[in-house]
Amino acid sequence: SFLNTHAQIAVTDVPARGTAHDPTGIFQHFKLQISINLIIQRFNAFLGLLTLLGSVMGLLLVFAALFLVTNTVWLVVYNRRDELEVQKLVGATTRYIVAPFVIEGTLHGVAGGLLALIGLWGVHRLLVLRLQDALQLDIAGDLAMLPGAWLLGLIAVGIGLGVGAALVAVQRFLLRIP
Repeated sequence: SFLNTHAQIAVTDVPARGTAHDPTGIFQHFKLQISINLIIQRFNAFLGLLTLLGSVMGLLLVFAALFLVTNTVWLVVYNRRDELEVQKLVGATTRYIVAPFVIEGTLHGVAGGLLALIGLWGVHRLLVLRLQDALQLDIAGDLAMLPGAWLLGLIAVGIGLGVGAALVAVQRFLLRIP
């Protein structure tokens, strides 16, 4: 576990006189030998905690985005409620009524995914430059942002959120129409 500590302390005999770097000889007296495995275990536990927190935060952001997009589309549907009621009364199918909102949700999803990619790229560039300055290394060209499949996946998630929110909002409205 993370709180489990086992360090080894070795006591050795010390000559009576110290050295130039250690005039009192105290550092030679007690040598603290920390197990490298303990350090690696704690670091891995910390990385696991960071991964879990990142996953939870990502999930919360997905739900927040779904909530915001659903309510935004709901406002658009509510604004056009008279038109939708007339369409329903004259016999329009549910698909015919829902299709424009799904297309709008798709376009909003693509726009949101592209904006997310632009923001991610900007943060990546900023962090690479900061890392380059901090470590005095020329690594700006070596660090790739994300694989292409992940970038397409981010846009696909945006499209899925947009379409899903549009479907939920329109279906919620259509259930209220007699």
